Amino acid sequence: MGDEKETVCVTGAGGYQASWLVKLLLLRGYKVHGTVRDPAEMIGPAVEGTYNVLKACSKAKVKKVVMVSSVVAVFMKPNLTKDQILDETCWSDKEYCGTNDELKEVRH
Repeated sequence: MGDEKETVCVTGAGGYQASWLVKLLLLRGYKVHGTVRDPAEMIGPAVEGTYNVLKACSKAKVKKVVMVSSVVAVFMKPNLTKDQILDETCWSDKEYCGTNDELKEVRH
């Protein structure tokens, strides 16, 4: 193997944070595979896409996968309070996402 670094897959590579992560990894000598999604896709396609990425990474024996997501994944809830800490337990409400005008504006 020598000095050759591992391959890293970064999902959401077109996003702000992920693009900086990709740049950092490349500067440190990693080979990077990045994924992006069509902005018109939503929850179902995002889940299926992530599943497909993980299957492909497993098949290619990728040892590290960095999952980067939009804040939309956790903040689209009708009863969300301003001081609530957002984490992996705060998934957005699927029905609320489909009816919310703010999200519709973000998607267009």
